[in-house]
Amino acid sequence: MKSLLVAITFLFGLNCFAQEDIDGKKILSFNCEKKSEFNSKTNTLILTGNVNLKTSVFEFVNADKIVLNQNTNEVIVSGNYKVNNNGGTIQTPANVTKNILKYKIGEKIAYVE
Repeated sequence: MKSLLVAITFLFGLNCFAQEDIDGKKILSFNCEKKSEFNSKTNTLILTGNVNLKTSVFEFVNADKIVLNQNTNEVIVSGNYKVNNNGGTIQTPANVTKNILKYKIGEKIAYVE
């Protein structure tokens, strides 16, 4: 009887934890403290001053500057920033002079230069 109850609970429990795939291109939120500027010729959005940007894969926190290219879906993060991914955090050292991270929305890899 116990094994039957455990089997039924296990079978119905799997449906409760199922997740749907989320297209990374559709989920994007951001805010900044200083300014945001949109360049209609290049179709880019420039965010400066303590910028936070969240996608379905990464969350960029307290960045100095983020450039979002809407033609290529590329995000370029520069200056000091933190990156959150699956509970882990990557923070840039304060003494780094050139610190650029490139990420294409929807991918699961970010590149640091």
